[in-house]
Amino acid sequence: MKKWIWILTSLTLMISMERVWAIDFKVHSGINFDWWEDTKGNKARQSYLPLSLEAQYKDFSLGLLTGYAYTHKDPYTGSDRSLGHVLDSKVNLAYEIIGKLPIDFLIGLDLNLPTGKTNLKAKDQILIMDPYLISINTFGEGFNINPTLSLAKEWRRGVLGLGAGYLWRGKFDFGYLTEEYYSTIQIKDYSPGDIFSLTAEIHYDIFPPWRCRIFGNYAYYKGSKWKESNRDIWGTNELYRHTLKEGELWLIGLGLNYNRKKWDFDLSLKGIFREKNKYDYREDWSYYPGYGWYVELYSLPILITERKNSHGDEWVGEFALKYLFDEKTTIKSIFQTLFITSNDYPSFSQNHQGRRERYSLGFGATRKILPSLNGEIYFKGFIMHDGQRSYPYLISSQNFSERHYKGFSGGLLLTSRF
Repeated sequence: MKKWIWILTSLTLMISMERVWAIDFKVHSGINFDWWEDTKGNKARQSYLPLSLEAQYKDFSLGLLTGYAYTHKDPYTGSDRSLGHVLDSKVNLAYEIIGKLPIDFLIGLDLNLPTGKTNLKAKDQILIMDPYLISINTFGEGFNINPTLSLAKEWRRGVLGLGAGYLWRGKFDFGYLTEEYYSTIQIKDYSPGDIFSLTAEIHYDIFPPWRCRIFGNYAYYKGSKWKESNRDIWGTNELYRHTLKEGELWLIGLGLNYNRKKWDFDLSLKGIFREKNKYDYREDWSYYPGYGWYVELYSLPILITERKNSHGDEWVGEFALKYLFDEKTTIKSIFQTLFITSNDYPSFSQNHQGRRERYSLGFGATRKILPSLNGEIYFKGFIMHDGQRSYPYLISSQNFSERHYKGFSGGLLLTSRF
């Protein structure tokens, strides 16, 4: 019932809004469906109903994104689980200064409002899946604040763009790892850690209609922290504190674009490289029934760099093609490849993560249905191979043997302007 209420609400907004003053309104809504299975007997599906509202008045813009997702997973063990819930709400505020100064500026502020689902039960943790398998793999987070600054400078044959942002990420309860009568383990006060990022991109017109681009990204992770509460059958309550600092991320990419009146294709290749992680393991105190006092066991307040790099190098290629069928219809196709090398740990290590290969092919079409209403339909299929892996292990211990995946995504999107 909740899914149908969400659809009706989205459609009502799209047909009932009126133009107010000189504000431009835009509403996006629709439905997305994902499905996958692997060679070990696991399979899952997800329905995602997004709702996006955008408003612009002169140089100011405001955006709101939320949605509803229903996720179901049927593991080979037969203990299938499902969850339907509203997701976190994203708010975007932006002010642009274009054509008034020698350099164009865009000042933004992004907020994440914790309207989604956190503190999951142990049995529901299997619903948090790999982002390469399913569209929505995070059902909720804490309150996040992300101020951004972007600038661009155009010259006769090219454009240079630079950007910077700092993401403050708030705490939330991650949920339970086990809920047995003899032991209950809960991850509490999970702080994902702040992120500082820099981006740069250069576009250059080689000769019409060819354009090339070079782009890059750098991200620094402050480190995530969480508490692990462990209660056993005897009533002992132990609290463990953990810290994990992800290695810095470097991204470099190249792109080539060809644009004609009816045809447009884009080819890109990017590499993503991550440095070694750092971690800290501390056991702070225990409570013993009948005594009522806490005992500090030991503390290691320093971060230790891992012996080998737990991240493999990542390479992503993409070829996108558009064809203007007529004044109202555009046909699109996209082919994507992904290759992640094995990390530096040997196969018998608990930190080992094998290589990954993924190939996907998608088709879609957009059509102007009414003067103020556009529609898009799309379908994408993929195959993926994963080598043996045992990592990550700090929050959820998973040991996966080598396996193959196949799956698809499809959906319908509507965009209305007022």
